[in-house]
Amino acid sequence: MCVFSYMITGPNIMHVGVEESVSVQLHGAELPVTVTVYCWDIIRNTNCSDHVGFHLNAGNSFQEIRTIRVSGRQAARNLQLWRRHQHYVTLVAESDQLFRRRRMVHVRLSSKRGYIFIRTDKSIYTPEENGEWGGGFKIVRVTSLYERHNTFASSQNSKNMQITADIRKSGKILLHHIRIPDNAAPGNWRIEAQFSDSTMSKVSTQFEVKEFVLPRFEIKIKASEMFYLVSKDEFSFKILAIHTYGERVDGKAYVRFGILDQNGNKTNLGGLEQELRMKNGEVSCSLKTQDLLEQLKMLTSVNKLVGSRLYVALTVFETASGELEETEVSGIPFVATPYVIDLSKTRRHFAPGLPFPVVVLVTSPDQSPTPNIPVTVEGYTLYTDETGTVVFEVVAPANASVLSVNITAGEGTRGREFSQAVHIVHAYQSVSRSYLHMYVQPTLVRSGQVLTVQLEAVTEPELGDVDYIYYLVTNKGRVVRAGKTRRLEKTELTIPVDVSLVPTFRLIAYYYIGNDHRSEMVANSLWVDVKDECEGKIEVKEMDQRHAPGSDLNVILSTDDAADVAMVAVDSAVYIVNNKYKLTARKVFEAMNSYDLGCYYGGGANTVGVFMDAGLTFLSDVAKSEFRKGKKYPSVSRLKDLNQYTEPRLRKCCTDGLTKIPMRYSCGRRVERVRERRCRAVFLLCCQYGIELRRNQSLNVRSVARSLPLEFEEFFDETSIHVRSIFPHSWLWGNHRVQGPGNHTLSARIPDSITTWEIQAVAMFDNKGFCVAESKKLTVFQEFFISMRLPNAVTRNEQVDVRVILYNYLAQDIQVFVYMRGADGLCSPATSKDEARVITVRRNSAHSLGFPIVPLVAGNIPIHVVALSTSGQRDALLKHLRVGFPSCVFVSVRRSHDINTETPLNQVPDTESYLYIKARGDLMGESIENSLSPEGINRLIRVPTGCAEQTAMHLAPTVYAVEYLDQSQQWLHLPSERKDQALANIKTGYTKILEYQKADGSYGTWKETPSSVWLTAFMVKILSIARKHIIVNDMFIHKSVSYLINAQNSSGHFEDPHPVMAREMQGGVESLVSMTAFVTIALQHSLDSYKRHDIIPKNSIAKALGFLHKEVPSIKHPFVTAIAAYALTLASPDSPGSVKAHRKLKDLAYYNRGEFAER
Repeated sequence: MCVFSYMITGPNIMHVGVEESVSVQLHGAELPVTVTVYCWDIIRNTNCSDHVGFHLNAGNSFQEIRTIRVSGRQAARNLQLWRRHQHYVTLVAESDQLFRRRRMVHVRLSSKRGYIFIRTDKSIYTPEENGEWGGGFKIVRVTSLYERHNTFASSQNSKNMQITADIRKSGKILLHHIRIPDNAAPGNWRIEAQFSDSTMSKVSTQFEVKEFVLPRFEIKIKASEMFYLVSKDEFSFKILAIHTYGERVDGKAYVRFGILDQNGNKTNLGGLEQELRMKNGEVSCSLKTQDLLEQLKMLTSVNKLVGSRLYVALTVFETASGELEETEVSGIPFVATPYVIDLSKTRRHFAPGLPFPVVVLVTSPDQSPTPNIPVTVEGYTLYTDETGTVVFEVVAPANASVLSVNITAGEGTRGREFSQAVHIVHAYQSVSRSYLHMYVQPTLVRSGQVLTVQLEAVTEPELGDVDYIYYLVTNKGRVVRAGKTRRLEKTELTIPVDVSLVPTFRLIAYYYIGNDHRSEMVANSLWVDVKDECEGKIEVKEMDQRHAPGSDLNVILSTDDAADVAMVAVDSAVYIVNNKYKLTARKVFEAMNSYDLGCYYGGGANTVGVFMDAGLTFLSDVAKSEFRKGKKYPSVSRLKDLNQYTEPRLRKCCTDGLTKIPMRYSCGRRVERVRERRCRAVFLLCCQYGIELRRNQSLNVRSVARSLPLEFEEFFDETSIHVRSIFPHSWLWGNHRVQGPGNHTLSARIPDSITTWEIQAVAMFDNKGFCVAESKKLTVFQEFFISMRLPNAVTRNEQVDVRVILYNYLAQDIQVFVYMRGADGLCSPATSKDEARVITVRRNSAHSLGFPIVPLVAGNIPIHVVALSTSGQRDALLKHLRVGFPSCVFVSVRRSHDINTETPLNQVPDTESYLYIKARGDLMGESIENSLSPEGINRLIRVPTGCAEQTAMHLAPTVYAVEYLDQSQQWLHLPSERKDQALANIKTGYTKILEYQKADGSYGTWKETPSSVWLTAFMVKILSIARKHIIVNDMFIHKSVSYLINAQNSSGHFEDPHPVMAREMQGGVESLVSMTAFVTIALQHSLDSYKRHDIIPKNSIAKALGFLHKEVPSIKHPFVTAIAAYALTLASPDSPGSVKAHRKLKDLAYYNRGEFAER
């Protein structure tokens, strides 16, 4: 056995199926050494990774980094590690030269791996967007960046109901579609995705579903300080209103104020409303503190508002056009000082007798940096730099075990009140009182720079010399570099920084000290922030300032390598309504940094703590790391406040205060439950701090959109003038392959919207990962144009006033001829060019006029407005008005037949008359001749639309058709894509059905109408069959089954007090027997959805069968006999009752001309 020191390091969390790094460093070795490292399951005594050999010699300076991978198949299938209470493996090292027996350390396991990013083409959708009246769907486009693994993706609606679930063989970029039904309830939908064999890789994004229209212009608040300093006489700000195409708004601004307390309760401040005149898109406004106090008479001091927020509601009315927009701002905090001290980057431990760097970041309450602010630490004052940062070096006493650092920011004058903080740190624990001081200027480093780190080993003279200082560099949880440097009088270590160290890295350094061979290892670490930068570069080149609507566009992309590029252009007005859930570069780098296994910003309580806090586990002859207790360390935001409490009991009090609870209790009410006095004070401070953190993370500005969505339709060609008719909220969606470095041109036609588009690009490179490009603006504008809004839908014969606005941004007044073209089925003041209205529109202004119309037919009616000026300006707008019936009716004409009838002689003149027709074909002939052929079955496959009854009537034939074609193997006779279309239709119907289900599992024609037993049973039957072909959440079937069971009478029969409206769904015959048979059939089909515990539906079926057995002899109608026989045979095929029912059914039929017919 050789006598020298060794250090074997690995991550303290290993990700299954991912290559992790293990490093081995030897100190004092002269001869080659071999070390074997592998992962071991100590419960089943078996390997769960390959054996990795390290060959250490003078050629590699006796240090080496190799990779090791825990087998996912071995962990999941053979060892079943995920079923255990603790998920871990044992990292094992063997070496004949280093130790007699193998050394082991436990390492926690995680199934997280890789990255998944989900992007939707926009952040908000309307339920009925882009579809037919009463049955429209919106296709939500989703982009995901994946590793090459099977990926499971699902979507959930606002009620947490799973809508879609799909497993796909994922490539680099996967495009997927989700359909939103027209009857979707407003709320946030969520999309989740994960690798199919990695539950911890799950990520999600959200989008909002509600009816809205895009706003004409955006309203903002701009202030020099976005917080209300209570010592000031007033809070002043500017209101800005700018159109999405860049032009400013003239008009009036209405301002209302309120107070939001710490629990979010709002108090309106009546009497402080203001009406202001807005010119050139802005107006100044102020709220005086004295006026505020007069309205809040219960407050004796304005200081009591500290912790609350100012609420501002804004309404801006554009005088020229008559357009009005609203917004709310609720994130303006009341504060007692304009400075916030952040000590999160100051370490938690110090080395006695050595300089201790105190890193102070001073920000304003709105989180903006505060440069040139005086900061005082222990009587010494420095000024913050442009980022608000200042660094002090406090020399700790040689015999100190605890160091308390007092920090004060500000001047103490009015408007610059002091902000104070205390930071308590503890001494690094060393048996030999040896320390390692590491210092680096705490600045953001960039790729391409060289980082210089000063190292100083402090030891007692009698312990001997330190020859080398060893170091490791970790990035995203992996050791990426290892080395050593000779100790000098002034030791400096240089770390070349490249893009592989983005976004952060950790530097861990250590040395050995002792008289007799080895006695102690001394360590320290640093956390270094690197400027975010992609390894693969992508850039969207700047566009011309303005483009004309409908013109051609060349988007130029610049990349440094081959890549797949996902593009989208989003109307900037969308982000006025909802600016959340965007995929940004910041989110990408945050996801990358989530693999950093370390916590805090460097250092540790002792050598073991240094390595563990850096995210490493290790084996050494001097020490050994401990098992990591959890997968997550406290978040950085919590550390900011937790660091000042070092006693475990007080840290627990602070953690409890920071934690959010489901009840909406104030901090004052929560702290009443804390008994111990010191704990009460800590709990209250941390609780208030946690509220402030969550408030800063919430959205400060929320737009209030109108209640009706904007439409866009197909392009309408007109030779004399460009007719603007395409108005999407997003476009340019798709995946594009670029074959190499350089500039790449993507050609497209710009839509017709007058707005500013935000062009976004995400690139997935073959060998350089992925990158989100900085988005670029594309403004589409013309100096004269028409604006027109239409309601989402109207009913036939309803009068509608179509408002048309003419905008003139020319330098002179113009005379405009405006007319609306006529259309079939539309009663309107349609005119020609010769009979147009003549309007004078002043320069840099707008003019509004109305066209009253009455739609006479249902469907999409074109509304076509044309405007021509005498000076040559022209514009034309074409949109479609959806006209429908006021009731649950969906009409699809396939064939027509004229029926001539005479008007009754006794009809009252000038009144409407109705002719009711009920058609019934040959009962069996049509079914056999047409339906059972592949072509006939094909006609049954339809997109479900309409109310609950219509949806069920359309979905059921589709489900039956798929089932029949599967069983008869006749898909070969239909187009190859037809089954995918049929399954997509079933998924669409399933989504719509869930929106109609009530809380008790029942269904009615509409959600507001009474529940129908028959319709609920029909839904149970459909979903029970559909679950064979698509993923159906069985919970929804079970809820409906419970409703049916509760509706069953004691005799076993079922009745329907609220029958369906479309009685033809029931076959035209109503009786207790047919109803009971039908529900029995549905319950029997539902049994497959019960994996166990199906005794309750079976009991209900048995009671129903008993009722049918008794009633069969008295049945006379063939239909009732048939459905009873079917129910009895399906549930109990060999029972005497089913045999009797079948025999009776045959007795009711006779043979006539080759066909069975009813007697």
